Amino acid sequence: MMTKSKTLETKLDWALMWAAHGFSVVPVHYVKPDGSCSCSQGKDCTSPGKHPAPSRWLRYQKVCADTDTLTCWFDGQYRDYNIGVVTGKVSGNVFAVDVDVAEGKLGAESLDDLCMANDDLPQTLEQITGSGGRHYLLRAPDDITIATGANTLGDGIDTRGEGGFIVVAPSNHKSGHDYVVNAYEIEQYLRCLWLPPKRTSTSSVLYQCFVKLS
Repeated sequence: MMTKSKTLETKLDWALMWAAHGFSVVPVHYVKPDGSCSCSQGKDCTSPGKHPAPSRWLRYQKVCADTDTLTCWFDGQYRDYNIGVVTGKVSGNVFAVDVDVAEGKLGAESLDDLCMANDDLPQTLEQITGSGGRHYLLRAPDDITIATGANTLGDGIDTRGEGGFIVVAPSNHKSGHDYVVNAYEIEQYLRCLWLPPKRTSTSSVLYQCFVKLS
């Protein structure tokens, strides 16, 4: 079972940890106790707790925020906010396979079908999302650009690559649950996320990711 590390007590601790592993980190709006979003739309927000807070966050698709900026954010104005990481080349070409299992979503079934047809996903860093879904983080070779899109690998399986971002632990969710990941596994798996094409079987899910998304 994945649990939060006891050494990471504040949002700043977590933000600095994600950044230390090469991710471009941005503050994300959070869900208030009444279920509304912390953004100006409040209860009318269509994506509560899941969109970046800074108005100029797009610059962090190209450059990573430095430690001073992260400290200013998460120990100041955005102390209580969720955390997001930008995917794609700015974060070492890491992308996310986002399996949605919310009501009416078929992500789990689609993933089973994908794995049955193409072998299993490689062992990699896995995050439980607030809705109970999964983020599988993978690193693409430098010469491949992974697209961001919905249902790219099947019904309910989105991908977050270039120009995208995901909400990460220990952020909250409108369901009342938090995003959860084992901090030890972040360090363990980020060392070996990348698989060279010559070692990637044409029957593997990872190969399908590269072929369908690049």
